[in-house]
Amino acid sequence: MRIVLVGYRGSGKTTVGRIVAKRLSMDFFDSDEMIESLVGPIDEFVRKNGWRPFRALEEGVVKSLVGRDNFVLSSGGGTFMNLSNVRVMKGKAFFFFLKASPEVIRERIKDGKRPSLTGKGTLEEVEEVLRERLPVYIAISDFVIDTDHLSPEEVASEIVWIVKGRF
Repeated sequence: MRIVLVGYRGSGKTTVGRIVAKRLSMDFFDSDEMIESLVGPIDEFVRKNGWRPFRALEEGVVKSLVGRDNFVLSSGGGTFMNLSNVRVMKGKAFFFFLKASPEVIRERIKDGKRPSLTGKGTLEEVEEVLRERLPVYIAISDFVIDTDHLSPEEVASEIVWIVKGRF
């Protein structure tokens, strides 16, 4: 079984993913952590090299997981905006969209070190990028979980309940 968590940064993918993987005795992968292990801090890499090389690294991470089973993947917020990544994983994993409102996301990421995607203020950037990504997140996801008023443990419990109900 494969579980892929998608959503904007700050939606809880990494925290929830670790909990789900532990509860289901699965491996856990975080695409951003995998990339950082190769190139160092993402903000520095993007500042020096731009977003295109970063997205290529994301594609490599997704492809590296194709032959594996029994894992939870916390994907970077833009990973599955790349249709090649969707084709690689769709139909081979359960996709969960961890949805959060722009206001909640802004609060969760305000102290983060991730590079700006648009160069705008945090809330304005979140709203703009979500307008672009939301249709894709919804289209590729098998399940949508609103994380605004749930703890990471509650979100993880919902995912585990859904997945166990399928097997």
